[in-house]
Amino acid sequence: MYEEVEAMLAFKASGYVDELIQRKGADGRQRAAQAGDQISRGTVLAKVHQADYQEKVNQGRAKLAEGEATLRKANLDLERAKTLFAADSLIKPDLDSAQANFDSAQARVTSARADIELALSALGDTTLIAPATGLILERKIEVGTLVGAGTVGFVLGDVSAVKARFGIPDAAIATVKLGES
Repeated sequence: MYEEVEAMLAFKASGYVDELIQRKGADGRQRAAQAGDQISRGTVLAKVHQADYQEKVNQGRAKLAEGEATLRKANLDLERAKTLFAADSLIKPDLDSAQANFDSAQARVTSARADIELALSALGDTTLIAPATGLILERKIEVGTLVGAGTVGFVLGDVSAVKARFGIPDAAIATVKLGES
C-alpha cells in the first residue's frame, strides 16, 4: 500500500479549452498529456480561450487613456481657476466646481487602473499551471471542452515520498534488521 498526495487542478476562468499540454508519444508524434506523464512545477497544462479576457484588458486600457486625458484637462482647468480666483476674477463656487471635476477625473483614472488589474488577473486565470512537480493521475478535459470556474482539469499526484506498509511473519522478525533490502 502507498500514500500519495493528490491535487485537483481546477480552472478559475470559464470558456472553451484551446490548448492542452503536449507530450511525445511512443510513436514519436505529439499527443495530449495523459495519466502517467511526469509534469514539472510551473508547466502550463491547459489554456482556456483568451480572446474575451484580452478584450476586457484592451477596454480597460482604453478607458484608462480616456480617463488620463480627462484628468489632464481637469488639471489645466483647475490651475486656470486657481489663478483666476487669486486675481479675484472667479467666484468660489466656480473654483470648487473645477476642483470637483479634477477629483472626479482622478477617481476615474484610479478606477480604470483597478479595472485593468482585474482584467489582467482574469486573463492570467485562463491558464492552468502545475503548482508542483508530480505525475498526472487523471486528465478530465479535452480540447474544445467547455469549462467553468472550479472545473477540475487534471489530478496531479506527488509520489516522490511513498510510504509502504507490509507484513513480516513472526518467525522472520528476528532475522530482519532496519535498513536491509
